[in-house]
Amino acid sequence: MQNKLPQFEANQVLSNVHLNQFVEYLEEQGRLTRNHLLGAGIVSGLEIKRDSATSVSIYEGAGLTSSGYLV
Repeated sequence: MQNKLPQFEANQVLSNVHLNQFVEYLEEQGRLTRNHLLGAGIVSGLEIKRDSATSVSIYEGAGLTSSGYLV
């Protein structure tokens, strides 16, 4: 988990490691924000309908895991 925003200096040459750490930090903050502001569970859709005695349809939608990942 990247829990600290990387610090950059003027005229610094950024490596792939620096940029990946920055993206990792932003992604983690986004997941935490979604989880704490929205809560975990089904956000929209993900409907389940019984078509017959032996058939079920699941319709697309969006959900949020307890870790803040969109599914």
